[in-house]
Amino acid sequence: MADYFTKFSFVITVTPEQGNWFAQVHRLATELIGHAEDGAAQEGIEGPQDVVLAALDLAEKRDGVPCIEVTHDENEGTVWVRSEDSGDVDYTVDLVQVLLKRFELDLVIGFQWANTCSRPRVDAFGGGAVVISRRNVIWFDTGALLEQTVKTETARLKLKPDVELEDTDLDDVVHDIASSLASDANNGGTGTQLDFLFEHGWNPPEHLLRETRV
Repeated sequence: MADYFTKFSFVITVTPEQGNWFAQVHRLATELIGHAEDGAAQEGIEGPQDVVLAALDLAEKRDGVPCIEVTHDENEGTVWVRSEDSGDVDYTVDLVQVLLKRFELDLVIGFQWANTCSRPRVDAFGGGAVVISRRNVIWFDTGALLEQTVKTETARLKLKPDVELEDTDLDDVVHDIASSLASDANNGGTGTQLDFLFEHGWNPPEHLLRETRV
């Protein structure tokens, strides 16, 4: 029998108020999920309204206890989030984003996770990364990256050797592909267009920038 694990560890810089709120929400959400699994009804939940509402929202989305640990260190000004065995990445992302939204923070938090196994099973290993802001969540998965890269390299091997490729042929192909990508971005709305520009190193003009919250 093989045991499967999802492991990660990261810290978030916080004020004492933010760190306490984050830890309270996680603690209450975990309790609510645990009681739901036991079939126990929740009545008279105590705590600040914003903590209770955030914890209830997190608990409603979960099928099982998230299995993560949260430690708030006021001296360091951080919260440390980690999983010992098999942590719930989706829950962790939601938990981080409720903090960013609650305090309207212009922080961007990223962390990586590893999928491991106690035995060398095929397809048992992998991982990914996620970038979280109060506006957006961007996922990266090693499995998807691997699959796409294999496809790209397989297609590359079907091309003629470099010495047989005419520069004009290559120019036409590259131009057509680049035009198609730019067209897709333009047709995708402002959000897609901004993503395209930022991915290609665009620096917005100063009049579009605003003062960053701390």
